[in-house]
Amino acid sequence: MNVHAPEVIRREDMRAALKRQCSNLGHAVEFLAALAGTRRPRIGYVGGWLGHANLGDEALLGATKMLFPRASVVAYDPHWNCRSVMGLAKTLRSFRYALLGGGTRIFRSSFALECARKGFSLSKRRFVFGTGVANPSFWGGQSDWVDQRREWVDALRDCFYVGVRGPISAQLLIENELKDVEVIGDPVLAFARDASSASAWMPDSLGLNVGRCARMWGEQSSMNEEFAQLARLAKRAGWKVTWFVVWPEDLPVTREIAEASGTSEHIHEIYDDPQAYMKLVEPMSVFVGVKLHAVVLATCAYVPALMVEYRPKCRDYMLSIGQEQNTVRADCFKAEDAWETVKLWNCRREPSSLALRKTIEPMRNKQRQRAQSLWSAFETSAGGRIMDRTTAEASA
Repeated sequence: MNVHAPEVIRREDMRAALKRQCSNLGHAVEFLAALAGTRRPRIGYVGGWLGHANLGDEALLGATKMLFPRASVVAYDPHWNCRSVMGLAKTLRSFRYALLGGGTRIFRSSFALECARKGFSLSKRRFVFGTGVANPSFWGGQSDWVDQRREWVDALRDCFYVGVRGPISAQLLIENELKDVEVIGDPVLAFARDASSASAWMPDSLGLNVGRCARMWGEQSSMNEEFAQLARLAKRAGWKVTWFVVWPEDLPVTREIAEASGTSEHIHEIYDDPQAYMKLVEPMSVFVGVKLHAVVLATCAYVPALMVEYRPKCRDYMLSIGQEQNTVRADCFKAEDAWETVKLWNCRREPSSLALRKTIEPMRNKQRQRAQSLWSAFETSAGGRIMDRTTAEASA
């Protein structure tokens, strides 16, 4: 029997407390560093899976900065949840606004709800711009999903504006008794090309994107084989096949499929630069992809694209730009059918690209106008000066 056990326990508790304090101090320093260097009104960007070399999440943050150029958009780090940092943020009144953005956050998980609540506490001026809503018809079948729709709606009722990615997202919120929801599209549409910037494209070229899909419609192995077969069909026809990887953990899957199909000569890895990705994908004649923002950015370059819907969020986006007919669920995806589609687009590349542009531009322009009108409404008084907190809240 260890007679010193209580003393040992006290020392361990003290070490743990000291470790927490040091960690909190580190997060406080990170927080202050994130705020330094700007006097523009700050928007706390709540959401997204940042810092993990995932092109989609990095593109969402970049797009938000483009949409609100007169603000300083600062990404909220979940580590800031500690009491000392949150207290510091409130004392300094660090954020004029709190924005829920970044991917499929709403209804998605308890962690996402906690982040939204904590992030919203940064400011009483809260809004949602382009966030997706997780579909319970899909996520309800996952063992770790918790139905917190009521809690989410309660949190969102405090927002002065709720704009979501697509019509499925909007309908899910309306069905759960949240009114005044607008379909504003995926924020990454901010990267969509202007009509005057179209570049030359290469006939008989196919861009492909696939990756690791932990949760999806259907089976990963079956989808992988269909992609391999599609690549084989294109190679046999003399086409150039190029693979695009937007997350490092997708690379092994991509290489395996590319090698199995004999098309591993051209594999591009782009993890943090949406413009570089678009520059590479823009010359493709056609594109077929799985990961949401791999396809979103391809459509922003006006490359005719087939979306392989591994989760409902993919269809939500395609509906928002009038492209549902070019969406196929992963468990229904067949290489032969996709090949017929891409051959048709290849023969009609210019009119297909123009038709895509005509569906993209209205949503992109709507986003720009809504962002501008929101900023004007809650940030500028009739005399043209920046509103202070009290005036802004009184005008809401």
